[in-house]
Amino acid sequence: MVTQESGDMTPETAGIADSPPAIEQVAQSIWRLTEEVLELLRTQATSEVQSNKSPEVLWVDDVTRSQGNTVIAVRQLTELYPEGVTLKRLAEHIGVTPAAASVMVDLLVKKKMLKRTRSKSDRRSVLIRLAPETARLFDISEQSLRRSVLSLADRLGPEVLRDWQRILVSAAAALREVVEAGRPPLGEAEDGPATTDALAD
Repeated sequence: MVTQESGDMTPETAGIADSPPAIEQVAQSIWRLTEEVLELLRTQATSEVQSNKSPEVLWVDDVTRSQGNTVIAVRQLTELYPEGVTLKRLAEHIGVTPAAASVMVDLLVKKKMLKRTRSKSDRRSVLIRLAPETARLFDISEQSLRRSVLSLADRLGPEVLRDWQRILVSAAAALREVVEAGRPPLGEAEDGPATTDALAD
């Protein structure tokens, strides 16, 4: 009787072994690898922030995901609006009602992560921006992330980074369309009048 060695494969089994993984497996792998890469970058950046933060800064170890996302949104918006961002614009950017954004901003002002100021062009308008120490720590974090990503060019080559960038640009655009299509419309509530007490925090 002729037996088949364990290392031998018939054309049928060879086809199965050489077939690419199912798209569901690919999607799961992409998600897990993305999480791993982000966690590694985050760990390195957090380490540098911890070693450079002022002793009186207590919020670094006590920030929830939604709080962090709000602070990041303020950071992004103030690149477009250097004087500060209105509550209504912030709410639209993070996809919540102005009332919900107001509650979050109040908490972050109390934590001294954000601050409120009066607009120079319209004294009735209250603007939101990063507190000075928050802005400084963001700069440290971004410098760390930049160094970490640039170090990959030495290990993988610059073309790999360029390919990665092209893929991420396409993926971000496609995912943004999916998210926007599924996002429920915001309420029609307008920003309430700002109070002097809000600026005193």
